[in-house]
Amino acid sequence: MQRPIKMKTIGILGGMSNEATAEYYKMINAEVNKCLGNWDIAEILLYSVNFGNIEYFVRNKKWDEAKNI
Repeated sequence: MQRPIKMKTIGILGGMSNEATAEYYKMINAEVNKCLGNWDIAEILLYSVNFGNIEYFVRNKKWDEAKNI
């Protein structure tokens, strides 16, 4: 295999918890590593939202504020 390996960078939107986001990241990288082996992992940009803000708006029925997040 010739180095550097050319990959496309993917973007993922994190889950509604850090545990879910970590699981997505782990699953994606496991598949890339299975295909390429060695130390290879995906090139990823990750965006997460603070679920505490969303939970607050939902609990207090502030739907417009939740929508804006």
